[in-house]
Amino acid sequence: MSDAKVWVVNTSKHDYSAASKYGAITPVFQGNVYIFDAQSVVEDAIRILDKHAEPDDFILLAGYTFLNLVVGHYMLERFGKVNTLIFSSKKSEYRPVTLFNFKPGRVGV
Repeated sequence: MSDAKVWVVNTSKHDYSAASKYGAITPVFQGNVYIFDAQSVVEDAIRILDKHAEPDDFILLAGYTFLNLVVGHYMLERFGKVNTLIFSSKKSEYRPVTLFNFKPGRVGV
């Protein structure tokens, strides 16, 4: 395991342990989140990620789409890239995908 973190955007009762090979499982949000208070959601994400997020960390897409968008946007703005983990049900494993500022030809693995 690396020193990177795997930021689970919104934890639930799912087992995320298969993603631990990419880093320490770390929640951003836990349980029910009132997503209609967008300002608080953004402020909470910034407060948590400003202190602890690093460029080589991953986000594990989980929970509300809006929360995933906020955390992904934060990582992209801060580091110029966002490393995501997407679950492949066919292979029963998480697969890394890195996005770089959405410029043509700059989506990497």
